[in-house]
Amino acid sequence: MRSDNPQTLFTISSLDTLWLTASAYQRDLATAKKGDRLAFTTEAAPGRQYIARVQYVSSVLDPETRTATIRAVLPNPDHALRTQVFGEASLLAPDSARVPVVPVEALVTHGSQTVVYVEATPGRFLRRAVEVGADDGRSAAITSGLRIGERVVSGGSLLLDAEAAGSR
Repeated sequence: MRSDNPQTLFTISSLDTLWLTASAYQRDLATAKKGDRLAFTTEAAPGRQYIARVQYVSSVLDPETRTATIRAVLPNPDHALRTQVFGEASLLAPDSARVPVVPVEALVTHGSQTVVYVEATPGRFLRRAVEVGADDGRSAAITSGLRIGERVVSGGSLLLDAEAAGSR
């Protein structure tokens, strides 16, 4: 700005980090809080999923849409996203609940049980029954049967399960 001209001449910005602004329905507000993770997808970057951290959850609902604003910080190190991009955001299962969280691809239904394959030693896996808590379709909280820090198979679990069944 110049003193003789109140018009902004230019704005300097960085695309390294973006603000993701989402509208949350009132039924979802009880579970949304600062520090939670959001998964963001958009047609502007097909096949990619971005993870953002919630920084702010509005305490006021929009009277017309009955939604509240959630603002999250979205890392964008490769500048693949631009400002004003539309997409879909969803809350992920909490990662700070003191329970392990695994990708849903790690879960295998085995009869009436849900199991995961835990790495016992490099290249050796054990089948273990688990109890699943919150599941957002991408990740699932494990309420029993697994400890935080244990390594589980997340890709190829069904093949590993079929191979284990075939060796019996």
